[in-house]
Amino acid sequence: MSQLMKKILGDTNGKDERPKWKRALEAFKRTSAVYKEKHNKSPVIDYDKIAKLVNVNPKVLDTFQDDAKMNADHREYLSVAEGAYLEG
Repeated sequence: MSQLMKKILGDTNGKDERPKWKRALEAFKRTSAVYKEKHNKSPVIDYDKIAKLVNVNPKVLDTFQDDAKMNADHREYLSVAEGAYLEG
């Protein structure tokens, strides 16, 4: 019965199933708040070679673009894209 409940409820034994890029972005968001509080200025995330994502995984690129726009509007942190333009 326990295994059935785990399957139904989606228990993954504590393993985080989110993609690594999403976990990294969320970690940066959390630490950027601490950095901003401590240094009274916004940190910068540099997306190097982000243009390569257009063909590989456009959803990731869309997420980065949306996140860059939202965080620029709220002045949480700045996003810089090397070799590509993030809309916003």
